[in-house]
Amino acid sequence: MFNNQQQLPTIPKSWPGPWAAYKLSQKVVFYNGSVYLSLVAFGYIMAFSADLTKMPLRLLLYLLEILITYLVSPVILLSALRGYKLSFSEALDTTLKISLKLLAVTIMTWLIMLVSFLLLIVPFLFIFPRVILSPYYLIDQKLSPIEAIKASFRDSEGHSLEIWAIALVYVLFNILTLIIIGIYFSIIYSAALVVFYGYLTKTKTIKKVKTSSKKHFKNDLKPSDYN
Repeated sequence: MFNNQQQLPTIPKSWPGPWAAYKLSQKVVFYNGSVYLSLVAFGYIMAFSADLTKMPLRLLLYLLEILITYLVSPVILLSALRGYKLSFSEALDTTLKISLKLLAVTIMTWLIMLVSFLLLIVPFLFIFPRVILSPYYLIDQKLSPIEAIKASFRDSEGHSLEIWAIALVYVLFNILTLIIIGIYFSIIYSAALVVFYGYLTKTKTIKKVKTSSKKHFKNDLKPSDYN
């Protein structure tokens, strides 16, 4: 499914920090730029044009659009991280094949974070950075939802501060969306967590997990040679 693999600029062996990750995120976003930016633009149009006070159907369609954007985005960004060009139809097709698992890992991850937040907030500070990368593990390594959460929790050990720094910078850019120019920075930085996932999978020894699930892609989404 993913053709024309090309090598992306090198991901450094040592993490450069959340601000320096901006340039790496930018390269990932623009690699499949037309596809990803079309998806994001549609989301912004829906967000600013939807009148959520009228028609339950309109609200339902708006929530459906948010869900589609949330599920398709990681597929597009991961394919770019691994050096694969893809069309919008390929992104949708890939997402559809793993939609139930991707939806399951998303729900499980957010439930874990919600419960940890309700437990006096403090556990959330430790849990959030350990599970937030779960969808990327599921897509990239073809794991089950539980295996993906376990892999994220395992490999993010010792990296909580880096992930929190990325999240805080992303929140800052989203606050800037109150002015038009802020939308650009928010979109460009949206691949920062995917870049960090690429950094982890480069520096960590990934344990192979046996799975009986069928392959999600016609061709394996193999890592590019970053060295």
